[in-house]
Amino acid sequence: MPSADLHLRNIRLGRPVRGESRVDIDICAGRIECIKPASASPGNAVCGTIIDGADLIAYPGFVNAHMHSNEAFEQGCYEGQALEIWLAMAYPPLAREKLPPRLHYLRAMMVALQSLRSGVTALHDDFLNPGCCDDDLENVLDAYRDVGVRASVAVTFGDRPYLDALADGRQFCPPELAAKLDALPVGEFASQKRFFENALNRLDRRGESRLSLSLGPRGPQRCTPGLLRGVAELAARHGVPVHMHLLESRAQALAAYRQYGKTFVEVLDDFGLLGPRLTLNHAVWLTSSDIALIAASGAKVVHNPLSNFKLSSGLCPLKKLLAAGITVGLGSDGPATGDTADFLETIRMAALVHKLDVEEESEAPSANRIVAMATEDGAATMGGKGRFGEIKVGQEADLALLDASHFAFVPLNDAERQLCYSATSSAIHTVIVAGRVVFANGKSTLLDEQALRAEIREYADRFRHVVIPGRTAANRDVLPFLRQVLNNARLHADSFNTVNRVRLP
Repeated sequence: MPSADLHLRNIRLGRPVRGESRVDIDICAGRIECIKPASASPGNAVCGTIIDGADLIAYPGFVNAHMHSNEAFEQGCYEGQALEIWLAMAYPPLAREKLPPRLHYLRAMMVALQSLRSGVTALHDDFLNPGCCDDDLENVLDAYRDVGVRASVAVTFGDRPYLDALADGRQFCPPELAAKLDALPVGEFASQKRFFENALNRLDRRGESRLSLSLGPRGPQRCTPGLLRGVAELAARHGVPVHMHLLESRAQALAAYRQYGKTFVEVLDDFGLLGPRLTLNHAVWLTSSDIALIAASGAKVVHNPLSNFKLSSGLCPLKKLLAAGITVGLGSDGPATGDTADFLETIRMAALVHKLDVEEESEAPSANRIVAMATEDGAATMGGKGRFGEIKVGQEADLALLDASHFAFVPLNDAERQLCYSATSSAIHTVIVAGRVVFANGKSTLLDEQALRAEIREYADRFRHVVIPGRTAANRDVLPFLRQVLNNARLHADSFNTVNRVRLP
């Protein structure tokens, strides 16, 4: 749907352009057509809608560069656990469940509505769909279309048996449990490739420029060399980004040495995946040589501070990544780890947590740097550099307008610092995506939000009473074995030579 012209008058920029703190912004056909010094009155004779910006602060729309909509109904389900334990609870390998397609729509809708409330205009959804179900994927895309947000959805790839993806997994797994785990179906690249290309064709027929697909291999520990090479070829052929979890835990660092005798970054480089199309999610357990390889390749990273701390993964070496010139975006991760899709919580955590690392040769990222990570750098991880993520003539008009009268900005000393350290989502006034107002007056402008909330609650309650107990029962034999795997990884932790300075127990 083409956007009507929109005109922002006398609005303050959270990130000033050419020294101008207050400007007029004209938006036409979904793009920023003109930015000029503020006019004397908001009532200029123009066609379209005028927004008086006298009491507003405009930022580029925030970009949540990594999240999982399929965890939306699991906020508060789990205490902080080591990643591998948490994964077994949230994604139990032995559970047998078939979820209705509508549930996938409602979970994506729930995180999208929460995202708008925190000024997010674009998000990357690593929607885990190992069964390659067309209806499930289409329902997620439908939700993002209906709510008006910009979204990229990852298509799942993976082909290693469960035990082979765990460091020394077969050594510690009881034979009876190993037989059950080995009987699980394992994906194969040809069918996953076919699913992706069919989905890409369907998306093309939709003709919705705000929606896109990426390739989502499930971490190198879960992928064979053939699959990794195949994903690299697919990305090059179709010109799409690749988003991959990488070295989120010490057990994954050990898995790299067990599988290949080198780090996973070196493995990705060997197989042709390490390059400008690749974004690495988490990237906690990196070596100095890994950082140099990532920087040289042009690959990007998404930092997920909320989940890394809750799951005791450690602290991403953000200062070293930035010092090396690596583009880093921010992600909330799934609502079952960070326990919120409120992106301002992620911004605040990222702005504060690196002050824990008292390494003397570099300072923690400034508020200015954090805001860049939350906007233009996040856009770059989605393949959107130059298209969205900045308030700049020619770019798509994705904007978050915050209330300057909110106590977080009174007095207004520094808009970026106060965004990072003071603001809450209650300061979000209006959200604009591709020149269309999609959130205002505390609610979505495109949907009957009240009716959707009622349906979401109904499905979420059913999920809580039916799905969660089944997952708990399916894990009785798996969790004790995984604790042995983790204890083994701890014994080897000092041999990884990583730069992860702040390690949690």
